[in-house]
Amino acid sequence: MEQSRESDKELKKLYDYILIMLMFIYGFQVPIISYYISLFLFLPPLFLIFYIKFNSQFAINILLLLTFLLLYYQIQLSFNEYFINIDDLFINYYHPVAIILSFYFIGYKLSNQKDNLIIIILPILGLLLYTIFTVVNSFQEYGLRMLITRENSSIWTGESTVATILGMYLSIGCSFTSIIFSAKKRLNKLIVFSIAIVSIFCSYLLQTRSPIYAAILSFLISFIYYFVRLDGYQKLKMSIKVSMISVFSIASLLSVRLINIDNLMFYLGRLSGKNIGTGTDTPFYYTPRYKLWIETIDKIWDYPFGGSRISFFPELFAHNLWLDIANVSGYIVMVILLIFQLTHLPNIFYNIFKKDRFFIYFPILFSFFVSSMVEPLLIASPMFLGFFIFYISMLSYND
Repeated sequence: MEQSRESDKELKKLYDYILIMLMFIYGFQVPIISYYISLFLFLPPLFLIFYIKFNSQFAINILLLLTFLLLYYQIQLSFNEYFINIDDLFINYYHPVAIILSFYFIGYKLSNQKDNLIIIILPILGLLLYTIFTVVNSFQEYGLRMLITRENSSIWTGESTVATILGMYLSIGCSFTSIIFSAKKRLNKLIVFSIAIVSIFCSYLLQTRSPIYAAILSFLISFIYYFVRLDGYQKLKMSIKVSMISVFSIASLLSVRLINIDNLMFYLGRLSGKNIGTGTDTPFYYTPRYKLWIETIDKIWDYPFGGSRISFFPELFAHNLWLDIANVSGYIVMVILLIFQLTHLPNIFYNIFKKDRFFIYFPILFSFFVSSMVEPLLIASPMFLGFFIFYISMLSYND
């Protein structure tokens, strides 16, 4: 009897790792392979319906998510926005709906593995590695010109992707800097922190600012949370360390200033033909997104069923997950998504502060939140929203 139970546990564990590896390969975006792998990810909901006991809250949440997805894409179909012919229906309609739903089921299935670092990191690692390799490949091809044109070339196909989409993917890696405050093993922390440093460097090459903001803010919030939990002597030691790091950083900046950084940038600009770093030189508050948000909030109430009738010229989107959904499919659909997300918050806050979870889960969720605030997340990458839904689900149910 006991041997049978052990065998069942091993099978369930193997099944968990198979799901994670499928998500990894899907995120790695290998042509054809990742697409067919995604079809296998449609199976977990069917499997779990028969083998897992669901509570009433899960049933309500999955119903809300399904309602949101069906309305969002059905309204698009009714306005004939994105679909040119019936052959596109599966790729642009059924596929995103099935993937996002499957990721929610998988998150529920793995909710008892919240403290397994492999289970936490591996699903999103494929997406991160794909982006990092693409940036490296692009730098080899375009060199310093990347800092001007933000050109990029996919590691697999050579096709270009909008830099802000790659920036969304990198924002998760950039936020992993907070892992240094975790009690995880040093080797694990070093690996994850290295991913964060590489992601930050790739963000600069792409001249995307959102990942850098996500990294800085998540690091500061994590530091504050870590600091307030220390006792008096530990706080003193930490204060001394932070002071020394601050002095060293300021001294480094001053020393760089002595070699005239402007001349150095001008020289590098001459090598590439233009000024370098223009993307990150522009202050965040100079971007037109605030204006877009205000205009969208003012106009969405005139179109309860969307239809993409708000003009953002010269921009194409409102650059906000919820506002773009309201523009495409109406504010009713936006409200359904908000209700779905808000119903998960109490359990997320409860689970995120248990044990040593904060320093790994908070950066992940925070980076998704930042991307949701400043990018048309669902329009740009339904897959990315699927990963967001996966982590929401994983943290919303008890171990």
